[in-house]
Amino acid sequence: MPSTTVVVDGPAAPEQPNVMARDEASGKSTIRAIKLTEPFKMDGQLDESFYKTYPGFEGLVQASPRYREPATEKTEIWVSFDGDNIYVSAKVWDSAPPEQWIANELRRDTEASVRQLEQRLKAAKAWMRKR
Repeated sequence: MPSTTVVVDGPAAPEQPNVMARDEASGKSTIRAIKLTEPFKMDGQLDESFYKTYPGFEGLVQASPRYREPATEKTEIWVSFDGDNIYVSAKVWDSAPPEQWIANELRRDTEASVRQLEQRLKAAKAWMRKR
């Protein structure tokens, strides 16, 4: 198997899968993804065995309206991968009743951020294929 060098633009990856390491000074984070050992079923149930094995990581911070402040609502995230795909799963809570939920279009999350994420996922998939 060829040797692969991975450059991480953030803190060193944690040893344990699905744990987030954050550099508080720069705000950058690194997550070690979970390597799947069974097929992933994309059905919204979050009932695959790895959800029981690895707790979702928390500790997200806001981008808006209070940059880098702790998130105001609980969110659990799992990042996993197989030989072909990278998966991001989340359980999100909202303390307000559903009739008070407001969905806003946040342009910062739509155009440039999506292109940047697509580029990073493409690079990650290329790296995974080399392994």
